[in-house]
Amino acid sequence: MPALGLMLALYAMPFLASIYRSFLDEGGAFTFAHYEKALDLYLRDVIFSLSVLLLDEPLSNLDAQLREEMRFEIRELQKQLGITSIYVTHDQAEALVLSDRIAVLHRGKMVQVGTPDDIYNRPSNRFVAGFIGLTSFIEGSISGFDETTGHAIATTKDDLTIEVDGQGLSPGQSVTLSIRPEHLRLSRDSHAAPAENYNVLEGKVHRAAYLGDVVDYRIQVRDWELRAHSPTDEALSHGEHVFIIFSPEHVTVIPK
Repeated sequence: MPALGLMLALYAMPFLASIYRSFLDEGGAFTFAHYEKALDLYLRDVIFSLSVLLLDEPLSNLDAQLREEMRFEIRELQKQLGITSIYVTHDQAEALVLSDRIAVLHRGKMVQVGTPDDIYNRPSNRFVAGFIGLTSFIEGSISGFDETTGHAIATTKDDLTIEVDGQGLSPGQSVTLSIRPEHLRLSRDSHAAPAENYNVLEGKVHRAAYLGDVVDYRIQVRDWELRAHSPTDEALSHGEHVFIIFSPEHVTVIPK
């Protein structure tokens, strides 16, 4: 594990230097094999004596593929050693993969602490929703409720209406809606919604970015731009009219 190994090796330098000097005093040769053995003994002693391990962006200088592999290696090592670890990172994917609990900091304050699922799917405010993963925001207010489904109806200033989970909401309440791109389905057919209560919004393809496994579309819906991920075999053209389909349960409502 290059990044973690290098970090620990630097921490062990004083110890290794003392061993190196002892070899020179005895007239011996300090080989790489001696270095590896000494480092291994030292790190075993240090790691098993730790109560908390702090890792401050240890993967920041690695290329993308190696960084992805190292996430799982570090997670596996942490589980094997059973050491409480604090991992500092600006990489959202690292935080989601490595953590049992995530603390999100903003302007020096801790704004939310929770499991990766809590942070991603139930963000406490707009900053957390936008910081962890990709999302689109729509501002509006609660204009009413659907008595049949219990869903709340959020209405924007340009009269766009979106059904959302109505739990804990009240009429007239100002809200921010957060919708992840993986929860939006794009279709040329306005009747493609799998259920009657699904939201169907009409928009126009504004931009598209090919990401290999998906295409990242930016769809203009009136005054709002929504990001949606779609399979590469369902390509849409710039300027093409399209319908965005999504469930009310996939809209995260953030009260203002």
